[in-house]
Amino acid sequence: IPLPPLNMNSPETKSLQGRESPVRDPPTLNRHHNINTPLRNNNKKGVGRVGLLSFCVLASLFYFQQAILKQVPRLGSKIETHINSMMHTIAHMNFPMDLATGKIKLPQTIKHVVIDVGARESDYLEKLELTNDEETAIFLFDPQPSSGVQLAERVAKFSLRGIEDEWLDPLKSNQAFYTKAALGENEGITEFNVAWAPACSSLLAESDENDFWCAKSDGKITVTVLTLAGFLPLIDKKGVTTAQHGGNHNSTGVEQIHLKIDTEGADLMVLRGARDFLRMCDTVIIECQRDGRKSFHKGECVTKDAVAYMDTLGFKLYKVEGQGGLVNIFWVHPEYQGPVPKFLKRRVTFREFYSAIDGWVAAKYSPAANYSMPNITKIF
Repeated sequence: IPLPPLNMNSPETKSLQGRESPVRDPPTLNRHHNINTPLRNNNKKGVGRVGLLSFCVLASLFYFQQAILKQVPRLGSKIETHINSMMHTIAHMNFPMDLATGKIKLPQTIKHVVIDVGARESDYLEKLELTNDEETAIFLFDPQPSSGVQLAERVAKFSLRGIEDEWLDPLKSNQAFYTKAALGENEGITEFNVAWAPACSSLLAESDENDFWCAKSDGKITVTVLTLAGFLPLIDKKGVTTAQHGGNHNSTGVEQIHLKIDTEGADLMVLRGARDFLRMCDTVIIECQRDGRKSFHKGECVTKDAVAYMDTLGFKLYKVEGQGGLVNIFWVHPEYQGPVPKFLKRRVTFREFYSAIDGWVAAKYSPAANYSMPNITKIF
């Protein structure tokens, strides 16, 4: 039943005005108080047993907090290196990482790694999709949205092969990886020049002397730039000397790494961005401008500069092959002993190069050791 409104002018209400409210704050309840005795409001000063107990608890918590904080710098030293590197941060988002070693955890069947920089449609991924090779893992890098959407879809479909009741196949789901980023000489965020044709887009700006329609600038986008110096150490490769193995050669990991770069003029920047870690690669393929030709992009890779740089790292120039107005350049690590994975000899674009290496390596390491470099197409 609703109560009637209070009449402030009634004699009863006026008689209460100015009086102190009879309601008092409840007295403090001591934890040792006997519920059968009346409550008393104890306002005596002093710490008491409750206060002393609270002090001991807080002191204990402070002590344990300081003990834990002393461990943070040691734990954080590993984490900080990841935070300071864009590649390490992205790796922990995109790849199955081993926190103990800082390496990518690949299935035990994987013996070979293919790195496709400037992947676009990726001939290597297509062959992996067709062959279901269980010994090869592929890492694709491409910053362009037009390429990335398709690559991401294909990698996802490949990774979902063999899925059963929401459980991914442990091999297929850890065999192909796509990273939406460019590779260059240094990490960072920069503008990427979109050309009239996606195949001619580049980190480099259009050259003032360019007269090739494909490389004509059609806008810019912002992209993430990573480096091979950040990525290659994440691969656990057999035979590589690492601090994690006490300065000794690693006895586990993948056996071979094969690198292909096609970044529309920025290929030499990608090589320089690998620094000494490039020696982890067994074969290297790049695309460069012919010497003396009009450039498509400002500061783009030219043949003589690329050859000179790779000479400083000890790589053996295998072949320089013309491709329209550009050239493809092939190198082999001086200590590479093969054999080339069968996967790379099966209908990939550069299968002739991969197939020919085995014969060269066999002659190089024969008892007679009487071998010579193959004939090199003279273009520079």
